[in-house]
Amino acid sequence: LEALRGEAAFDELQFTQRGDLAKVSVVGLGMKSYAGVASRAFAALADAGVEILMTSTSEIKISCVVPADRAEEAARAWHNAFFAN
Repeated sequence: LEALRGEAAFDELQFTQRGDLAKVSVVGLGMKSYAGVASRAFAALADAGVEILMTSTSEIKISCVVPADRAEEAARAWHNAFFAN
């Protein structure tokens, strides 16, 4: 994930794992200036077939709890949605 940092308007992509659950987050001040960021994030996970177990959002951060065995896939889906252009 460190290699993905700094490639877009977002400051950080976080990954935390505990037991069979993991939390993935996309963080950045630029998020509050763009409409539809949460929709894009959720759609990317849905398209990748990653189940969202819990979400948390703020002006500058979106976090989702996902199954731990799908966390890397979730991070990759968000990278493709936000950074790979």
